[in-house]
Amino acid sequence: MTDTGARCVCGRIDVHAHFLPEVYAQALERAGMRTLDGGFPVPKWSAEAALGVMDRQDIATAMVSLSSPSTHFLPPAERPALARAVNDAGAALVQARPDRFGYFACLPMPDIEASLAEIRRAFDELGADGVVLQTNTDGVYLGSPAFAPILAELNRRKTTLFLHPTSPACFGALALGRPAPLLEFPLDTTRTIVDLLYSRRLQTNPASMTPISLRLRHRSRKRNSTRKSWEGPMTAFPYQQIILNLRGLGLSCAFGDLTDSFLH
Repeated sequence: MTDTGARCVCGRIDVHAHFLPEVYAQALERAGMRTLDGGFPVPKWSAEAALGVMDRQDIATAMVSLSSPSTHFLPPAERPALARAVNDAGAALVQARPDRFGYFACLPMPDIEASLAEIRRAFDELGADGVVLQTNTDGVYLGSPAFAPILAELNRRKTTLFLHPTSPACFGALALGRPAPLLEFPLDTTRTIVDLLYSRRLQTNPASMTPISLRLRHRSRKRNSTRKSWEGPMTAFPYQQIILNLRGLGLSCAFGDLTDSFLH
C-alpha cells in the first residue's frame, strides 16, 4: 500500500488461487463430500471475498483453478459434465472481471477424448489461460502412456500447465492420520515429477512442461476490444526444490542437462 492508501498497481499475480463455483460446491454436497483430502472442511468461496483478500494483499490478478480433488470424486462418466460446468463458471468470472481474474481450465481425466475436447473448448471458445492437472488421476501418474495425448496437445498449443497435488490412491494407508497437504501433497508432487522425468514426458513436451518460472501475458477480455496486457512472474510449483531433493538422493546423473536448466 502507498502512503495515500491507493492499491498497489505493480501487477502482482497470484497463480495459486482456487475457486469453488456454486456448481462445484453443489456437486460436492450431492456426493456427500463434507471434508477434502483427509479432513479439511469444504471452504466457502465468493468473488467478492476473493477480491477483498486480493486488495488487502496488493494482488492485481488471481489465476483461479480447482484444487484437489478436482472432479476425481465422481465416477469417470460424470466428470466431463462437471468439468464443462466449472470451466463455464471460470470463463464467466473472467468475463465479469477481466481486470482481476484469469483461470486455468480443469479436464475430465482420465477420459482422453473428453479431455481433448475440453481443451479445444476451453482455449478456442472460453479463452482459458492454461490448464490445471492433479498430480495423479485415480492412482495413475502423469508419465503414464495413457496421458501422452493430453500432454502432447498442451505442448502443441504451448499452453501453461499448472500441476496441483492431490491425495494418492493409497492415502488411507499412508496418511498417518494427517490431512494430505501436510505430507502427501509434496510427496505426490515428487512422485509425478519423477514419473514425468523417467517417462521423458518433460523432455518430449518442452513447450508446456519444462519452464520453471513461466511468464504470463494476461489479456483483458473487455467487450469494447480494448486490450490491456502485462507480464509478471508466474511459478507453477517449486520444482527447483524438488530437483535439489532428488539430486540429494544421487539421481542427478539420470537427468543430465535437464536438471541444470531447471536450476538456472
